[in-house]
Amino acid sequence: MKNVEETMVRQASRLAVAPMMDWTDRHCRAFHRVLSRRALLYTEMVTAQAILHGDRARLLDFDAAEHPVALQLGGSDPAELASAVRIAADWGYDEINLNVGCPSDRVQSGCFGAVLMERPALVAECVAAMIAESKANGWEPIVSLQANYTWMDAINRSDKPYHDGRRLPGRPEHEAYGRVAAGRTYDLWGGALWLDADYTGNVYLDQANLKEDSVGRLLFGVGARLERPREGLTFTLEIDNLFDTIAVKDDGGLYRPVRDYEAYPLPGRTVLATVHLKL
Repeated sequence: MKNVEETMVRQASRLAVAPMMDWTDRHCRAFHRVLSRRALLYTEMVTAQAILHGDRARLLDFDAAEHPVALQLGGSDPAELASAVRIAADWGYDEINLNVGCPSDRVQSGCFGAVLMERPALVAECVAAMIAESKANGWEPIVSLQANYTWMDAINRSDKPYHDGRRLPGRPEHEAYGRVAAGRTYDLWGGALWLDADYTGNVYLDQANLKEDSVGRLLFGVGARLERPREGLTFTLEIDNLFDTIAVKDDGGLYRPVRDYEAYPLPGRTVLATVHLKL
């Protein structure tokens, strides 16, 4: 979703309404959005110090209909600009921009705007601080819950009375699966960790339903995913049947853990590592 939003902003920037002091406030931007649904709109230039010490709601509030909309900052102090980016991140602007082109004498006296063209090293430092802060606050949390249950009525309809009406071998009547995952994503790196549980009911090996493969079992697994969305690269590591045991009822009617050498569908603890590259 984030990559889609970035593409929309890049396309919108082909036609943009420039930031204009005393003009491109939220009311003017609402009018501009009526004229074009796709143009990139800019706020008036807002100084970093104004955001740090001023009325933030008045300076930063905008209507959702204005998207895509960019905030233009003015300043030359890397720390102040980074702090302004951190604060503005909560407002959800599609882009945060640094003013290095305004020729106003008043702006130049504050050492920002066009005067920064004479100080490229300072501009680089300011932009680096802004990017670092945007990355630190650009992570999106992911929490997901997945669950499914399958009831399999797999009955043998055979012309042989001995087999007819019995469950087909190798097919459990009940299957359930659940996964809880948590992680964070960003356009540069993302990832998640998860825990899953997989329950499988009784499985028979023969058509007569006399030889039982195993009692129903509950297997646990863990996994991790690290991805780089822009390059379409994903690394995944999973461990299935984490504890490598099942509970089996003994002669006394009590359940005891045993090594799960004949796990269904995989034998024993299983480690799976994959690398996925989307071309």
